[in-house]
Amino acid sequence: MKRIYRSILLLAAATKCETLSYEAVAEAASSGNPLYLKTAFLLILSGYSCKLELFPLYTVGIDANFALISTGLVNAGFLALLRVYKLLAGTEVFPWVRSVLLIVGILSLGVGALFLRRTNNYKRFLSYSTVENMGIAAI
Repeated sequence: MKRIYRSILLLAAATKCETLSYEAVAEAASSGNPLYLKTAFLLILSGYSCKLELFPLYTVGIDANFALISTGLVNAGFLALLRVYKLLAGTEVFPWVRSVLLIVGILSLGVGALFLRRTNNYKRFLSYSTVENMGIAAI
């Protein structure tokens, strides 16, 4: 969780906002430093990828999958990443952000499909199905 907090603070610092409100950061995002915006997005993506069950940290959800993770955390992580995606849509780094999400989505889809085919445990089957579906959502 500390990584996510730090990356959100980096995003606010990149936009030179004095507050962490979403509206203020969204207004100032277009004038933000592109390098800091990219770094903040990568850190936010890696922080939320364990909640989203996307490629870099998808194994956390596979090993500890239960009803709370599948329903609550995946949806909350997707909503948080969607808000950051919308925030960066008005900046010059948006094509790069789309490319990163496309790559992560394709990798998650491929890894999920590959391991989905090899598993016999129904809990892992459902977990890898979530990884595959979140890859589709990222694409």
